Amino acid sequence: MRVPVNTEPIVTRKYTLVYSLLFFCASLLSFVSSARAQPCTPVVYAFRHAEDVSGTAPQSDCFPGSAVKCSTALKPTGKEHANLYVEMITSFEHLKNYCPVATVYSVNPVLPNGSGGTNNPFYTGRPLANTVMNADPIITIDGNKLDEFLTQVTPQNLRTELVDQMTLGSVAVFWTSDGLHDLGNAIVEGFTGIPVKNKDAGVPPRNAVYVFEYDGHGAFTPPTNVAPYLDSTQYVQCFNWATFRAVGDVSSTKYYCGKPKPAGSISDSIGDVNLYKLHGRICDTCTSFSDTCPSPLKTVESTDYYGYCESPPSSQ
Repeated sequence: MRVPVNTEPIVTRKYTLVYSLLFFCASLLSFVSSARAQPCTPVVYAFRHAEDVSGTAPQSDCFPGSAVKCSTALKPTGKEHANLYVEMITSFEHLKNYCPVATVYSVNPVLPNGSGGTNNPFYTGRPLANTVMNADPIITIDGNKLDEFLTQVTPQNLRTELVDQMTLGSVAVFWTSDGLHDLGNAIVEGFTGIPVKNKDAGVPPRNAVYVFEYDGHGAFTPPTNVAPYLDSTQYVQCFNWATFRAVGDVSSTKYYCGKPKPAGSISDSIGDVNLYKLHGRICDTCTSFSDTCPSPLKTVESTDYYGYCESPPSSQ
């Protein structure tokens, strides 16, 4: 005589497991959706263009398809520097809860008088623009050229444009060292935290990251310009190689933050063949352990550097 087998417990356990998995997946999706729903802060990043050729470069189109020629060019280090903006900004925005960059602007390589100016800001911002917009940097507003001193697109026009873009996300603007002071004053009227080139504080650092947070009411909060963040250098671009390291000896976790002179730029001494090893991060230059400096840099054996930050951060 065969004894009937009761399969109910097996079925019950099977469906209990299925329901548990479904509940877990639903909870995970809910968590992810909730995390994504957290509001981010849109900002305007203002950057100086990357390392360029000193003096006159061979003539080339000021921008792709331009009939006007420019006599400027990025060096190999500058081209690699330009490529790093995608990873630098992406890493930084996750740490700060800043909205992803949606729009990229640059100085127009053609001057208001129709002659060739500098295309270095354009080609510095181009990799980021191609990534986030699938297009080249925007160089005109309402048909007017974005020149470095804002003579055609007025400061008020630019502010209005930037505020309008805040509904889409953050904005990155690539500029000249000569015009960065004027750009900062255009974004926040009266702001003088970005030094005027060749006056008092010297030249705006090439590795500076000027961050203007949108206040949600049609205006921007300027970068911090009080000690220890003189000349709005709270945030700087840092790289996994420094001049005191051996040629081509890059770090896997340490990002060195150069001071304006002389290490604000990526030195040619790394060697062109080693440029593919470069990576970058945006770090806080604060070096003291206080409530206002939650993530102080680690010190290094060179006074040319603020120090270094770690990515990923250490557990200390």
